[in-house]
Amino acid sequence: MESIDKQELAFQYVHGFLDAEAKMQVFRLILTDQEFKQHLRDELQLVQSMRQFRHSLEGARKEEWLKRIKAKAVRQEGTELRISFWVDWALKMTMPALAYHTFNQIQRRGLS
Repeated sequence: MESIDKQELAFQYVHGFLDAEAKMQVFRLILTDQEFKQHLRDELQLVQSMRQFRHSLEGARKEEWLKRIKAKAVRQEGTELRISFWVDWALKMTMPALAYHTFNQIQRRGLS
């Protein structure tokens, strides 16, 4: 088994994506393969270190945000969903500032 396959198997095991047969393969590898055990340790360590960044909202705050998201996503023009807001937001987040500014100016002038 290739090293990349072992890494993928360790990832899938840690995140609970494996069926019973694949789990048996993992258990056999744990007993016999040092490289796999190291991949498994690394994956577990990564998951544990990422838990500190996990954040969930309280019930009322979560409901408030959900309402805001739904209100923006369901804005309609006629019968079509309005996606231009989200496309504009995505472009603003991914384009360099100068390129986005130029794009925005062209769009306002109706040239796009």
